Amino acid sequence: MPANEYLTMQIAQQIFRIETAENALRFFKNGDPAYITKRFDLKEDGSKRAQEDFATLAGRAPQTHGEDFKYFSLIETPLGDYRLNPVYDLLNSRIHI
Repeated sequence: MPANEYLTMQIAQQIFRIETAENALRFFKNGDPAYITKRFDLKEDGSKRAQEDFATLAGRAPQTHGEDFKYFSLIETPLGDYRLNPVYDLLNSRIHI
């Protein structure tokens, strides 16, 4: 699954020009793969940027709508407005299966 996620993120970034979080595929000493992303929600001083997901804005929660839904997020810019987050966890279920 980590290799799939890394490949899917590279396709999104390099082919479809979708803004993605910086990411990499690394391997543990035992050879197991790990997909990693660089945090994009931190300000220069280390504090967190305000962030809100669309599920919360729409009033959806695991308690009311179950665990099986995905969401996209908004993040505060340095100017104080909001924009879409870079994507950070795309997974191609077709090649995964």
